[in-house]
Amino acid sequence: LFLLAAENQDLILNTILSRCQLVHTEPLSDEEISAGLQEWRSVDPARAQQIAFLSDGDFNDALQLADNPENDDARLLLDWLRRCWRGNSVELVQWTETFARLGRENQKQFLHYGLHFLREMMAHITTGSETLRLRPEELATAKNMAKVLDFDRVVRLASLFNDNIYYIERNANPRILFLDTSLKLNAILKNTA
Repeated sequence: LFLLAAENQDLILNTILSRCQLVHTEPLSDEEISAGLQEWRSVDPARAQQIAFLSDGDFNDALQLADNPENDDARLLLDWLRRCWRGNSVELVQWTETFARLGRENQKQFLHYGLHFLREMMAHITTGSETLRLRPEELATAKNMAKVLDFDRVVRLASLFNDNIYYIERNANPRILFLDTSLKLNAILKNTA
């Protein structure tokens, strides 16, 4: 008996796929991930719930987030977005220098959190839903940004974050990458791009 596990069935050769019995599994629910983190890693319930939201059904991602408690991605993202909105180049360079000191994995984790934040903000823009998977301070910022940003600009921000994840994986210089991204963010936020 051989078990073949894959995240993307389309990348498996048809000759191999034709000899396999496919079993699709659903992602874990937020409640299951939260309970697992509390049991396996002794994470407090509020933090476990936040990690469950961010992991999007992937328990391995949740374990990595639980093992990395020093990152406060929410605070860092909100600070970055505010600095980008103001557009003060000195502040942006200082923020970029600070951010460049984080490791590549922490930078990717930060951008994944940014995508989560943007996804929740898009849900608020399109549906007007008040039940977003964000903390109160993040929810307030998302609502304020939703007043200024339209759906197309949020999509452009998400695309920018996805591109940066790709560039970080390809060993891009974080100082250059995030300063460029900060300037692009300013242009998107101010609707000048």
